[in-house]
Amino acid sequence: MPAIFPFNGYLVSSNHATEVVTPPYDQLTPAERHEFARTHTNNYINTMRTTEEYEDKTLTVDCVLEGNAAKLQELLKNGTFVESAKPCFYLYRLAADGHEQIGVVAEIPIDDYAHGVLKKHEHTRNDHEDNLTRYHEVVGASSSPVCVAYKENLEISKLIATLTEAKPDLDFTLDDGLSQSLWCVEDEAVQQRLVKLFAKIPETYLTDGHHRAASGLRYAVKCRARNPDYSGKEPFNFLLVAMFADNALRILPWHRCVKDLNGHDASTVIRAIENDFQVEKLPGAAEPQQPREFTMLLDEIWYRVKLKSGFFVSDDPVDSLDVSILQKEILQPIFGIEDPRADSRLANIPGAAGISALEEKVNEGWAVAFCCYNTSIQELMAVADAEEVMPPKSTWLDPKVRSGIFVRMR
Repeated sequence: MPAIFPFNGYLVSSNHATEVVTPPYDQLTPAERHEFARTHTNNYINTMRTTEEYEDKTLTVDCVLEGNAAKLQELLKNGTFVESAKPCFYLYRLAADGHEQIGVVAEIPIDDYAHGVLKKHEHTRNDHEDNLTRYHEVVGASSSPVCVAYKENLEISKLIATLTEAKPDLDFTLDDGLSQSLWCVEDEAVQQRLVKLFAKIPETYLTDGHHRAASGLRYAVKCRARNPDYSGKEPFNFLLVAMFADNALRILPWHRCVKDLNGHDASTVIRAIENDFQVEKLPGAAEPQQPREFTMLLDEIWYRVKLKSGFFVSDDPVDSLDVSILQKEILQPIFGIEDPRADSRLANIPGAAGISALEEKVNEGWAVAFCCYNTSIQELMAVADAEEVMPPKSTWLDPKVRSGIFVRMR
């Protein structure tokens, strides 16, 4: 049963939102982040710098983090952000490409993540956790809510719909086309209604932000060790989240490209795939239309690759994923991709880039491309319920929650 809490913090000023709210951070290379920060000096991305963005390799992590902290204090003091007068919930709307989703931004106890109340589906890397924990220690702020899904509750959906009939407190569109709107929920009676309704939710699922959640827990553990008489109400004991109903989220696929044919020619590859799949030549580029189906670009020809009806699909929530089937039945046995996490012959292309990105990759000299069907939110939840881990590059949530709207000091 998730417990949600309103929080005190800073909200970006409506006059500064378009210049301050960040682009999708994890879609930018370090070089692109560096250039964006250089040309957008008031953007919140300037509080999120890392050493890999700089040519000067003598810069220490702490030196860069201290610069981040100084920039944050500048933004907090120059009127870019406005401090909330009282604890608030926020209704947060994202809209792009005909898709719209509205969620509740709140805080939850970090122990919900520690104890599995907030279910996860990914492993995290220690080095990433180290870096983000150090960020908390030096910069002392959160601005990127982790994305959390819950199975739709009609009472919550109706309440959100009613509250968002009012004019938003913040409404803006970024250059990349993402529209964002925000409603502050200050009324204590409405806040209590949201608290009671979310208490009825049986499970919550971490869909994006595993490293942020893990580092938040690490930071809380360190703070508790330094403050053994902590009350549990300190900001470090909470995690900033954006909670969305499962049917509101849009998950795009990750596609696969392979550098070479592993010593085979195209006809041999097709015959090998035909052992378990129906292979049909297509007149042009196309995306798969249903689960258990891929499209393939090979020798400038597009094919539909559909799993044969008699093929046994495991009941295991990980093995039954399309990306698992592609790996186990095609990429590993035919192309020799043993470790999809580490093999340099395998490239992963986000679905947001479109099918044209696969054609561009093949034009660059890669041998074959596979366009995948998206993993569903139900499949993600099934993996989390089983306490298993998704294969690498299984889901791409779009649109992603942005940084630079909220600032919560820790």
